[in-house]
Amino acid sequence: AITNDDSGSQEIDFQYARENLYNLIERGQDGLEELLEIAKASQHPRAFEVVGQLVDKLTTTNKELLNLHKSKKDIKTEKNYKNFSKKRRLLRKRNE
Repeated sequence: AITNDDSGSQEIDFQYARENLYNLIERGQDGLEELLEIAKASQHPRAFEVVGQLVDKLTTTNKELLNLHKSKKDIKTEKNYKNFSKKRRLLRKRNE
């Protein structure tokens, strides 16, 4: 069962994960700008390949950020459903 303490801990973990993803995205964008300059200057195929790989990683990290919000919503929905079910069972017992 999720207690209020667990809920607070989950929120802290959510914020921590969210901040980490933001930092990774921001650093990745900075790195992407630098890599693009290097690739343009060198015109080396491997440099452009690395740029493409970083774009892919940044796309994945952005999706992870969105999935983090979905997971939080799903946990909240599940918690609300469990609370609703618990209240409904209690009402049934009272009415019996």
